[in-house]
Amino acid sequence: MSAFSLQEQERLLGAQLKAEALDNWRPLNLQYKLDAQSISGTLRKLYAEFSIVRKGKHSKRNRRHLKIVIADVVRSYQEDPEQYLAVSLNSNDYKANGRYNTLRVSYRRLRSTIELLHDAELIELHTGYFDRSSGKSAWTRVRATPKLIAMLNPVRRRIPLACSPDHYEPIVLREGKPKDAELRNEARGRLVEYDDTADTVRMRDVVRNYVSLLHEHHIENPADERDWEDKPLIWRKFCNSSWESGGRFYGGNWQNCKRDLRPHILIDGERTIELDYVALHACLAYARKGIGWWENVSDRHLIAQDPYGTNWRPLTEKQWRYFYKKALNVALAATSERSSLQALYNLWRNDELSGAGRMPLEFKQKGLLGIEMRRYLGEQGPHVRIVDLFFQGIGLNLQYWDSQVAEAIFLEFVARGKPVLGIHDSFIVKESDQELLQEVMSTTYQRVIGFKPKFTSK
Repeated sequence: MSAFSLQEQERLLGAQLKAEALDNWRPLNLQYKLDAQSISGTLRKLYAEFSIVRKGKHSKRNRRHLKIVIADVVRSYQEDPEQYLAVSLNSNDYKANGRYNTLRVSYRRLRSTIELLHDAELIELHTGYFDRSSGKSAWTRVRATPKLIAMLNPVRRRIPLACSPDHYEPIVLREGKPKDAELRNEARGRLVEYDDTADTVRMRDVVRNYVSLLHEHHIENPADERDWEDKPLIWRKFCNSSWESGGRFYGGNWQNCKRDLRPHILIDGERTIELDYVALHACLAYARKGIGWWENVSDRHLIAQDPYGTNWRPLTEKQWRYFYKKALNVALAATSERSSLQALYNLWRNDELSGAGRMPLEFKQKGLLGIEMRRYLGEQGPHVRIVDLFFQGIGLNLQYWDSQVAEAIFLEFVARGKPVLGIHDSFIVKESDQELLQEVMSTTYQRVIGFKPKFTSK
């Protein structure tokens, strides 16, 4: 019998669900604003809600802040209607000449704009905190309400945003790790100012040239209910205040497009093909040990054909393969066995709640998930050659390695004037460019990683 009353259990469950919902967030991006020319009439209606933006000494600045906040709230909604924006209320994060504050956002006006939007029921607001005694903190969370979306977009599916490719910072350095379950404060989202070096200048030029190439082509997906951005922007994001941690490319609707909708992507009206590096991070982990997976599948310690297979379960059991894939990747990313087990348990719990059925049914038996994880990742498991890499937190270092492969692929396609869309370990091109993509993915991987890759079409 539970020690808590039914009312108390419901309260605890509600608090847990709220905490999980609030953990679906990304930091506020201050480099977008609403495209005033496209929705001038709607903006006038919006301004009418607030006297502070329609009259007074600072009305022009207040309108600018309103457009900036609403733009990213709406952009977040278009990415994921359940996603929150995390907003730092530390004035030090809004330096007037800061690298990321290209629109010169004022801390004081940002805070008052958020309060105005909340009072008008246009955004949902969960105020953050900072506990000086413990050092624990949480950033404020905001997201659009149905009232805001209806006001801005009664007919059209995409609300027009404006951001100049020449006036945004595409090379982003953060203090912490993205979506790090162990990092309970908000360092994972805080941006780091940095001085340019030859490398950062080169990386910025690569991203901007890639963005310019994308803007010369029309990218759409008729099967996606969202309208896609006409002029997508791309960021390269590094973590842990290190230029060798993370470094992947983000941006573009294709990255958050559902897998089953990606085959419908069109570039300049032409059908596309997506090629995917098979078991990329598993192969990169072996490469760190000087082992080429696909060259050594006959080695008795390796599992022929599939890095996520085992010697004791048939590969046809998709649920087990899904679990082993997650277990291996989590073990490479996590810094402890405990956090790895917690991450896998959360995956299993979400799978159960959603009814997706991707995890083995056997995990309903208490404790079996942990037993199987230790069996798979232990010294008697199939990955004995890389067992010393588990729980060392090398996942972001592997991401940096795969981002170097992606950068080299983008460079090759930019040089040829041909569009390519990247999704970290897979790439999308026009069907007529499939053979070129196969060649570039193969030669680039061998040049950067030192071994032969294997890829498949999705």
